[in-house]
Amino acid sequence: GGCRDRDFHRLRHPETGRYANVRSPGADRAYLEGRFQADYDGFRKASPPSIDSFEERNMPPITFDGRSFLVAGRRTTLFGGGLEYVMQAEHDRRDRLDSLVRLGFNTVVASGPWFLHAPTAGRFDFEGRLDVGRLLREAQEAGLHVVLRIGPAIGAPFDGSGLPTWVGERSDIEPRTGTPAFLELVSRWFSRLSKEIVDLQGDRDEGGPLVAIQVEHGWSCG
Repeated sequence: GGCRDRDFHRLRHPETGRYANVRSPGADRAYLEGRFQADYDGFRKASPPSIDSFEERNMPPITFDGRSFLVAGRRTTLFGGGLEYVMQAEHDRRDRLDSLVRLGFNTVVASGPWFLHAPTAGRFDFEGRLDVGRLLREAQEAGLHVVLRIGPAIGAPFDGSGLPTWVGERSDIEPRTGTPAFLELVSRWFSRLSKEIVDLQGDRDEGGPLVAIQVEHGWSCG
């Protein structure tokens, strides 16, 4: 059977009013034997919370408890495969996503290259193969979650880790630093990108495919 109610401590944040589940050590054996069932607030064998219940109890539909993600109250382990949407022909992309599903993955990991979406300062492009919103919708249709790497640096296989060339050409900018000038450009990039993906987040009422965002990649402060 599933874990018992006493295997949970129900915590409520004094300011936000949100609930969080923290498993006690006594639940370890049930978890390791595959008998652990994640349910909000410790209600044994409870059905997945509805959208109404999330709103009524101010509970986030996606949380992380130190062991795995909880998506709509269900323990979810993300098994991801990489697919760079900007490198795929539009007519081939859905087939690639379906291939990930056939291989047993439930998540696609993709990168949003700043230098392609902003080829020149002040101009953004989300058309054609650069349509990141379409990628998210196609992933959802295929039954996949999405983890999106948004940079500003996203690493290989993109030249310059995906940073726009025009950023490095500006004498007043120090790329990948905490300087105000660079952070202002990054803020503009993130703000514009968010318009393409905000309605496809997993915490939206419709339950979008986007479950996580990765900021930066391969960072080294040495």
